[in-house]
Amino acid sequence: MSYNRPHIQFGAHLYVPADQPRLLESARRRDVSAVIFDLEDSVAPDRKDLALTAVLEELLGSSHRGQLWIRLNSGARALAEVTRIAAAQPAELRGVWVPKAERSQQVDLIADVLPQTMLIGVIVESATGLFALPRLLAHPRVNAVQLGEVDLSADLGIDTTDAAAMDPYRALVVASAAAARVAPPIGPVSDRLDDMSEFARTSKQLAARGFAGRGCLNPAQADIAERTFRPSLQEVTAARQLIQEYQRALVQGTGVLRTDGVMIDEASVRQAKATLAKLGVPEEGGPDFGTSGRG
Repeated sequence: MSYNRPHIQFGAHLYVPADQPRLLESARRRDVSAVIFDLEDSVAPDRKDLALTAVLEELLGSSHRGQLWIRLNSGARALAEVTRIAAAQPAELRGVWVPKAERSQQVDLIADVLPQTMLIGVIVESATGLFALPRLLAHPRVNAVQLGEVDLSADLGIDTTDAAAMDPYRALVVASAAAARVAPPIGPVSDRLDDMSEFARTSKQLAARGFAGRGCLNPAQADIAERTFRPSLQEVTAARQLIQEYQRALVQGTGVLRTDGVMIDEASVRQAKATLAKLGVPEEGGPDFGTSGRG
C-alpha cells in the first residue's frame, strides 16, 4: 500500500523518560525502529523543562539507529516545547507526538511553529479523540496515529480485564488511518512490564489486525515488537516471489492464478507490496534489508 504522506517505521516504538540520563544513553544502543523521548507522563511536572533540555542535547550530540520522536505535553506547554524545538533545529528529530489529540486546532498551533521537515503524529486517548480522528488525519501535517488505550479505556468505562473489549476501537483507528492514506497506526503500550508472553501474544494480534508497530516501555518489549511487526527475510522473499508470479501471469493474459492451492489476484499483490512497504524495500533485490528505510 502506498501512503499520501511520509510515514513512520514499522516495529518497536520505545518510550524513554526524557529526564533520565542513564536511559537516554541506553537508548543509543537499542536496535529499534523508533525511540520516543517522553516529556509527558513519565516526567514529573517540575522536571519538564529540564527534560526537554536533555533531549535537545541528546539530539544534537548523539547518534541513534532508529527514528527519533518527542512526545510533547498537552495544552500551552506543548506550544512552548515546540518553540524550543524549532529554535534548536535538531536534524535528527523525525517528528513529535501530540498527546490527547481531540481538535485539529491543537495540530494547527504546533504545525505553525514546527519545521516542515518534521512529522506530526496524534495520540488518540479519549472518546472525543476517536470521533475527531477523521478530521485530525485530514490535517496535511499529520502523518501518524497512535492509540493510547489506558486513558481511552478509562474514558469509555471499559473493563480492561476483558481482552476483546478494545477491539472495536482498535479497528476504528486502523480503518481511519487507511481511509486517510496515512501509515497504519502504532498500537498501545502494555503496563504489564514483566509478562513477555502476554506482550508477545497481544502484539501478534495487533499486527494481524493492521497495526504498524507498538509502543514499548522497556527493551524486552521492544525486542518482541521488532520481531513481530517487521517482516522476516522469508516473508520478504515470499512477497517478492508472489509479485513476480503475478506479473508473469499478466504477460500470459490472466489476472488470476493458482499457486500451491491458493488463489493469487490483484488483492494478493497489494498485500505482498504492503509487506515490502513495511521495510521500504524494492520489489526486486537482495536480502540485506534489516535497517532499510529507517531514520
